[in-house]
Amino acid sequence: MEDKNNHKTLEKFHFFRWKDSKIIGEDYSTDPIFGIYKEFSNDGIIRTKGMECFYGFIFGNWFYYDEKGRLIKTVNNDEGYEFGIEDVFFFCQKNSIPLETNREKIDDSLRPIKILKQRMPDGKLIWIISYADGVSIKTYWLNGKNGKIIKTFLNPMPVE
Repeated sequence: MEDKNNHKTLEKFHFFRWKDSKIIGEDYSTDPIFGIYKEFSNDGIIRTKGMECFYGFIFGNWFYYDEKGRLIKTVNNDEGYEFGIEDVFFFCQKNSIPLETNREKIDDSLRPIKILKQRMPDGKLIWIISYADGVSIKTYWLNGKNGKIIKTFLNPMPVE
């Protein structure tokens, strides 16, 4: 979408029905990697707002609102992650993991790299970095406290 001055204002905009009608928007107009996520009720009242990364993870404070648009909860998605976003990007750079952001070339399901944050059942915080090199899919599990590699996986690319 563009504003009256032909500037991109909203990278993606979704509308779908789930339990109740929702309007979801993702704005990557000022930064190709980090965007703002907003979810509204069908009548235009804000319900959720937070930051997300093009590579698949959410971060920072996320804000949740009641049906009248009043703030009811704030969740810090970075809490406990001493090995942060910049550290993960440095790990990718050091290990020659491409951080592609060209949206015209990339379909969400075919993204060559995905980065996720996860809390394991034992409470351990991890980063999951998964990328395709054309031959295989390599996945790293990193400790969210210190960045040490917990596990690595190497799987062949799916054959169509």
